[in-house]
Amino acid sequence: MDGLGLFVLVTAVIAALLWLFISGATRGIRWARKGSPAAAFIGWALLLFGAGMNPQPPPQEQVEEANRERKVKKEAESGNPED
Repeated sequence: MDGLGLFVLVTAVIAALLWLFISGATRGIRWARKGSPAAAFIGWALLLFGAGMNPQPPPQEQVEEANRERKVKKEAESGNPED
């Protein structure tokens, strides 16, 4: 009977933790959908950190640029003097 009581207790604790997690997530989503002035202010403040920064080019362009740089570097290291 002791093992059954422990099983019921552990199951109840796990169920309570799951309920707390789900209810917290639900409340968080509802709060986010409502939108608050503080959340809007924080969003604008975070946008200001990126002001003036150049965006990264798409990944394909980054790969092509790296390939061009590697090719130029290999040609420079090949030892062909250009007189």
